[in-house]
Amino acid sequence: MKNLIYILTFLFVVIYASAEDITTVKGKTYSNVTVTRVEPDGIFIKHSAGIIKLFVNELTPELQAKYKLSSDSAGQYQRNRTLALQQREIEMRRNLEARNAEWEVQAKKSELLRLQQQRITSLKNTASVIAVDILQITDDGCIAKRYKMVKDEYSSDPFAKRKEYTENIYIVGDTGNKVDGASWYPNISPAGVYTYTTVSGGSATIKKYILVN
Repeated sequence: MKNLIYILTFLFVVIYASAEDITTVKGKTYSNVTVTRVEPDGIFIKHSAGIIKLFVNELTPELQAKYKLSSDSAGQYQRNRTLALQQREIEMRRNLEARNAEWEVQAKKSELLRLQQQRITSLKNTASVIAVDILQITDDGCIAKRYKMVKDEYSSDPFAKRKEYTENIYIVGDTGNKVDGASWYPNISPAGVYTYTTVSGGSATIKKYILVN
């Protein structure tokens, strides 16, 4: 019981001792003040009407001395604080710019992917399987002769068929292991025209197609 009374008495003395009235250099008085935090440019106080920060230039010389404050240290602290805030703002701006750049790259990738998918869909919608004989394998495709199977009117076999060649075309795409002279049934989509140099040194323009998987 004595110990409890001693503790309560001690707490009362501490609280009472820490509560005071503070008058600023402009004559404003704050009652029942408790200093909650000291910073190099001022003190935070809790008083009868709320909580406020009093800066060094508001404190009397006695209060500045009591809390070991000075105008020089306050000025340096505020300059350092301003510099830190500016650096933080620069860093935040850089992070935002980097994030925006990353979003822009992702958006461009998404748009490119969308266009690619749209192109693939368009190619598939216009593609058809045809029969060709490969005339020449090139670096990115082949020149081929398109044909269709028709009845062979010169054969005694009523079911005999022969190739009827219609046109030369250029097919862009992977021909795999195909070689010159091979027959092929690619799934292709129209893609404009292709001009190439013939064996005789002249030029020829033929229809171009893209191989669609």
